[in-house]
Amino acid sequence: METLANVHPGEILLEEFLKPTSPKEAVSFKNKYPNALYLGGGTWINSSYSNLNPKTVISLAGLSLNKIEKKSD
Repeated sequence: METLANVHPGEILLEEFLKPTSPKEAVSFKNKYPNALYLGGGTWINSSYSNLNPKTVISLAGLSLNKIEKKSD
């Protein structure tokens, strides 16, 4: 089992976890919090191998962004 050596008990890793209800709101949050990271799983953001230490994340869960469709012009 891998542990995070630099994380101390009680340390707050995130200051804000934003959960938009639409893609438009996600973009609005990004405009309001330009240093925020979009979170779509979080495997790399939360990895001990990542140098990322976001204070604010914008969750994309629940926005049905799980596919790409090609539409005719």
